[in-house]
Amino acid sequence: MQRGTKLRNLIAHAYGDVDPKKLFVAATAGIGQIQRFLAETGAWVTARSGG
Repeated sequence: MQRGTKLRNLIAHAYGDVDPKKLFVAATAGIGQIQRFLAETGAWVTARSGG
């Protein structure tokens, strides 16, 4: 999730000149982390709801 935060900060605060290639790498590198986080959160919610 740290990568996502760094990417958000880069975009939100418009730090300098954004290199499109670096932006693409940063954005796509974190997708697996987000997917794992969502899967784990979904499993936790399912377990808590008895389903």
